[in-house]
Amino acid sequence: IRGPGDYTPLHVDAHYASKTRFRSRTAHGPLGLGAAIGLFTQLNVLGESVVGLLNLNWDFKAAVKLGDTIYARVVVIETRLTSKGDTGIVKFQFEVLNQREELTQRGVMTVMIACRDARVQ
Repeated sequence: IRGPGDYTPLHVDAHYASKTRFRSRTAHGPLGLGAAIGLFTQLNVLGESVVGLLNLNWDFKAAVKLGDTIYARVVVIETRLTSKGDTGIVKFQFEVLNQREELTQRGVMTVMIACRDARVQ
């Protein structure tokens, strides 16, 4: 048994992967998810206001191949204030697209965010 990691041949064996429906190695699914969330955080929309990640619900629609360039399209789909009033719940819908603008992943990230007045304390 190897150490931690996903060594599935589809991801690490070019010869094996060339014989699959994808015809080449593919990136691990969570790599696209992590990259999309990382791209979003670079916009500093959330910053220090994030209290915590509450939920991820993600669908993988198509393979992300090694060498692809991916983009994240993010939209706020729901907001609500918590009962205490010092935090809010925000749901963001993500679409992960490749360089051909093909949808590869779609998901919803739910985050608890501190209200402006609560962050000052």
